[in-house]
Amino acid sequence: MTHNAPDHFSYDFALNLDKIPAKRGDRIALHILFPGLIAAIFLIALGVYELAHGVRPQNNPAVPTWFNLTFFDSVLILLGLWIIGVLFVSYFTYKKVFYDGKKVTMIYRNIFGGRTTVKESLKKYIGVRFRVEFFQFGFINKNKYIIELYHDDPDKIAPLYISTKGHNIRQIWENYARLLNLPQIISTDEGIAVRETEDIGKSLQQLYAEGKIKNDFSSDSTAPKDISWVRKKDKTVIKNRQIHWDCYNILTAVGCGFCLLLFLLLLPDALRNVSVAILDGCLLLVAVLFIIRLFTKDKLIIKPHKIVVVHKTFMFSRKKYDALKESLQAIDIAYSPVSEHYFLVFIGGDKTMSFGRKLPVETLHWIRQFVIDDIVKK
Repeated sequence: MTHNAPDHFSYDFALNLDKIPAKRGDRIALHILFPGLIAAIFLIALGVYELAHGVRPQNNPAVPTWFNLTFFDSVLILLGLWIIGVLFVSYFTYKKVFYDGKKVTMIYRNIFGGRTTVKESLKKYIGVRFRVEFFQFGFINKNKYIIELYHDDPDKIAPLYISTKGHNIRQIWENYARLLNLPQIISTDEGIAVRETEDIGKSLQQLYAEGKIKNDFSSDSTAPKDISWVRKKDKTVIKNRQIHWDCYNILTAVGCGFCLLLFLLLLPDALRNVSVAILDGCLLLVAVLFIIRLFTKDKLIIKPHKIVVVHKTFMFSRKKYDALKESLQAIDIAYSPVSEHYFLVFIGGDKTMSFGRKLPVETLHWIRQFVIDDIVKK
C-alpha cells in the first residue's frame, strides 16, 4: 500500500479550534535547532584546532602513519558546515495552516522564497488521523505524535497537533474528531482503519462486546521464531530474540567506532593537557551512549490488568510505558515513513505506547492478536 505521510516540521504544534478562524505556523523551533548548531560549531572548532595544533604521525609514534590527519580534520570541518547548512534550510522551510470553519488553507514556503497555496473543503477530508513517527533526537530515539486531517492528496493533509510527548494524546485525538465531526482513522499495514464518531471513546472490551471487533487468535498457534515468548505465573513476556540491523544501526556503529578511534588518537595528549582530557572524556561518553543505543531492546510485558513496555540494555531494564487493559481503545500495526518500519501502537487512557519496531509484519500480527485475545477474553 502507499503510505500517505507528508512532512510536518514542528515538534510542538496545536491548531486551536475553540477559536475560529484558527491559524498556526508549522515550523521547526529554534530551541530544537540550537543543540545541532552547538554540535556543528564543536566539530568545526575541533577540526580547526587539530589542523593548527594537532599531532602529526611523524611526530607521534602512537599515531599510525597511514592515518591522514589533515584529511580527517577537513572532514570534521566540512561535516560541521554541512550541519549548519541543513539547519539553515530547515528553519526557513515551513508552512502556515488556516481553518475558517468550512475549509482548510495551507501556505507552503521554502528557503528560496517559493510559495504554494493549497485549499480544501472540510467535507472532502476522510477523517482525523493519528500516527506515530520515529525520529532521532541527539543520541536518543524519540516518538513524534501527530494528529492530522487526512486526505488522499498528501499536499492537503493538514496538521492539527504535533508533540514529542504522548500524554493524553488519545483524548486530544478524540476532541479533534468530535469538533470536526469526522471519524478517527489510523494507517495500518492493511490500509486505513476507521473508527466512526459513535465509537469514539469506547474500549476494546466494549467494542468486542458489541461485536465490532473479532478475536481470531488460536491458543494452539506457535509464536514466531524471531521473538521470545515466556509465560510466567503473573505475567507474559514477549521480546526480540536479536537486534535487527538496519541503516540506523550501521550509522550508530560507525559513529561509535569514529568516537573510539578519535579517543585513542587523543589519549596520549589527554594525559598531559586538561582541555584535551575533557574532550577525550566527552568522546568516550558519546561512544558509550552509542553502545547503549545499539544494544537496547524492547520487552512487552502483559500483566493481569496492564501492559508494560520495558527498555532493556544488557542486564539493566527500565519501564518506558504502561497502560491499563481496560483503557485500551485500539491496537494496530502502524507504519513510520521516516524509518520505513512497521510497529505496534497501543492507544488508550492518557498514553500511547509503541512496540516492535523492525519486527516483520507477520510477527506483529501474531503479537497483536495475542494481546487482543488476552484483553477481551477476561
